[in-house]
Amino acid sequence: MNDKLHALSVRLPVQLADRIRVQADRERRSVNAEIVRLLELALTPSDPERTPAATQFPGSGNDDFSSPTVR
Repeated sequence: MNDKLHALSVRLPVQLADRIRVQADRERRSVNAEIVRLLELALTPSDPERTPAATQFPGSGNDDFSSPTVR
């Protein structure tokens, strides 16, 4: 892991924070370590053909304008 860290303050819904805390306790990790692990899992493609969800937003280069707009 990179030695450089960035401090970040995030507001979470109470129920989500509780779920993270319970999972961290179960895995014997700090809440911070559990959040880092969950973010790494969410942002690392499990399939080389799959790109992270963040690259699917407009302006990211993966825009697909072939499907009709739902109104």
